[in-house]
Amino acid sequence: ETGEVRAIQRELPRKVEAILGPDVISLGTVRGVIERINIHSERNVCTLYPEIGQERVTCHFSRELKPSFVEAVDRYVSVFGKLKRKKRDHFSHEIIAESIQILVVDESLPKLSEMRGSAPGIVGDLRSEEFVKELRNPAE
Repeated sequence: ETGEVRAIQRELPRKVEAILGPDVISLGTVRGVIERINIHSERNVCTLYPEIGQERVTCHFSRELKPSFVEAVDRYVSVFGKLKRKKRDHFSHEIIAESIQILVVDESLPKLSEMRGSAPGIVGDLRSEEFVKELRNPAE
């Protein structure tokens, strides 16, 4: 019985791969929040929780990108790289990162009311109504 279990355990990954099919690889971007980073022994892998699509995407990154990924933990990011997805799926399950950009979250931007008076003199000698009219109907 133990030999049968081992044989099944050996065959199972191959059979699952045959059912799911090979990965389709393309270049692209995934945006979301990075969590669960593992940099132990140069594993350099993290979990990216995208805004749409898969529940999570496994993200592999190089030693050179490691500081950027460490800084990006718990932040909203855009990761560009080689995307992997199964032919039957619409969304990627894995990305091999070529670059990462930490994005500004809307909550961290100032509100319009907080910007009042932040750029005095920006319209020159014009009243605000004249400035807007000039924007809408530029002199030809």
